[in-house]
Formats: sequence, C-alpha cells, structure tokens
Amino acid sequence: MFQWIKKTSKDHPNFIVSAYKDNVAFIQGPRIEQFAPKSQNRPDYFETKDFDSVISLKAETHNFPTTVEPFNGAATGAGGEIRDRLAGGQGSLPLAGTAVYMTAYSRSEKGRDWETQINARKWLYQSPEELLIKASNGASDFGNKFGQPLICGSVLTFEHEENDQIYAFDKVIMLAGGIGFGKRKEALKQKVTPDKKIIVLGGDNYRIGMGGGAVSSVETGAFENAIELNAVQRSNPEMQKRVANAVRAMTELEDNPIISIHDHGAGGHLNCLSELVEDTGGEINVNKLPLGDPNG
Repeated sequence: MFQWIKKTSKDHPNFIVSAYKDNVAFIQGPRIEQFAPKSQNRPDYFETKDFDSVISLKAETHNFPTTVEPFNGAATGAGGEIRDRLAGGQGSLPLAGTAVYMTAYSRSEKGRDWETQINARKWLYQSPEELLIKASNGASDFGNKFGQPLICGSVLTFEHEENDQIYAFDKVIMLAGGIGFGKRKEALKQKVTPDKKIIVLGGDNYRIGMGGGAVSSVETGAFENAIELNAVQRSNPEMQKRVANAVRAMTELEDNPIISIHDHGAGGHLNCLSELVEDTGGEINVNKLPLGDPNG
C-alpha cells in the first residue's frame, strides 16, 4: 500500500524536492527575504538576504498518548510535529500548525438524536467529551508556549452498530500537521562521516526518551495503567523553543554547520541517533545523557 502512495509522487513529481525520506516533505518555494542578525554568536545588527526557499509539509498521528492522557498526549503530538519540521534537511523552520480529532460521540449536548441510538460505554481512561476538551487545550497550550499558532483543525465523531457489533473511534485519532520553510540548498541531508560528533540538544531524559514508546503500538488497555501512562511523552515547549532558537541561528548563517539533523521523539535515543549514523555506524555513550529520573 505504501508503494502505491509513493507512486503518485514518482509519476507526478511536479514541485516535490523531497518526500518519504525525511522528517518532513519539501516542495519548491518562492525566492524570499531573510531578516536576521548578521552574526549569531553575539548581539549584532540585522540584515536582509534573499534565498531560494522550500516549503515543508508534515502530518502525523498521536493516537495512543492522547487516548491515555489527552492534554499531554495532544501537546506532545503538536510538539513532535513541530520538531519534525525543525529537523528537515539540514534544518528548517516551523510556521503554523493544524490539529484534527476523531472520537466516539461526545454526547456533550442534548438534542442530538443520532447520539442516542447507541448506549454510552464505560471508558477506560477519558470520555470522548473529556478527550476533545483536554486534547484541544493541550495542543493549543504547546503551540502558544512554543510560539507557533494552530491556524485550523477539525473534529469528526463516529459510532455505528451493525450485526450486534459496535464500531467507533473509541481509541481517539489525533492528527497533528503543519507547514514551514527552509533553504533550498539545505533541503537534503548530507552524509555523516565517522569523524563527526553527534550533539544532543534539549532537556533531561526519562524512560520514554531512552527506549521509546513501543507501548503505543499495542491495543489500549493491554498493559497496566502505570505502564501506559509512563509511555506518554513529557510536554516541554519552553525547552523546545530554546532548541528551535539554536537551530534557527545555524540555519540563518551563510554556512550552516548542521550536516544532518533528526528530532528526538517517542522513538527514543536509540532511534534518532542510530538513524543519523545509519550509513556509517557510530558509538553512543548513554552514560553521558542527563537523567531527569535516576530510575529511567
């Protein structure tokens, strides 16, 4: 199925610069003006420079975490999608985001006859109404604190009974998306050679940051509540903004020092670091990583 999806881009590349091989997809953008400090390592005057741009496009789901803990689940869904647009090519910048939610009937108002045809069920974690309120608050909270607006979104609720079986979005679908931009000359990652060092930017590490969020791939409720709740990423938009500022400073230089960049998400260090050195291999000293939880 994925080959069929990619076939469209292969047969009709049009303005595609990069697709299905990076954290984001890039299409050709216009020639635009950069307004940035002349130097990034000290206070300096701003100057303008023209460059050929690419426009980044990204969407991803954050279903399991939003089902288990809707505020932080949706917040880290929005935040992870922002990181993907920061980690495109040799670094790119986010502009605006979107959020889509799909749940069972919310039953938040009276008079909706279609919501009374099926009895409300006992929910394992949160009700659909709680999911929609808390998840929307979480995604907006991250965007507001990071400094990226959520400019649009949508909600779809669904339940259907047929042959004594109930079909519904009992496991919420949370879809985070967004657009951004970067420099055309830096839209493709460069090969990392064995003499290079990998630099990790960000906050302390917890269990979710080490081994990843494999729990999200199983049926919700298959494990104990403590295990599933522990698999939800921590929302930290303030730290992410600091990292974004560092990435922006490097991408605005005439000679960007970033060779390749990858976002650190639910896949953990073992995922993002190994992908950076996939072609050449490398050594990862996990003892040097700062731990927020000594039991992590």
